[in-house]
Parts: sequence; structure tokens; C-alpha cells
Amino acid sequence: MLDFTRDEIDNLKAEFTINKIVQQPKMWREVLKLYHGLAAQIKTFRAQLQNKTYK
Repeated sequence: MLDFTRDEIDNLKAEFTINKIVQQPKMWREVLKLYHGLAAQIKTFRAQLQNKTYK
């Protein structure tokens, strides 16, 4: 039988969980939606700074 420490097993579980999450298209669609929302806010903020209308 292979000998693994508790830390090694916990690290393997974490890597497996991360890989499982990363491979879900639904999660990536949500990330992309959040990114586009933030990009729009940043664009508006930059325009306000250029026009000196930011309060």
C-alpha cells in the first residue's frame, strides 16, 4: 500500500476539487458575466475622470 501523509491527502483533495470546479462551463460563464460588468463600470469611471464629472 502507498504511504501518504495526511497533508498530502488533503492537498490531493484540494487539487481534485479545484480541477472539478475549473472544468465547469457554468462557473466560467458567471466569471465572464462578472468581468463584463466590471469592465463596463471601469469604462464609465474612466470617462467620468476624463470629463471631471466624478463625485
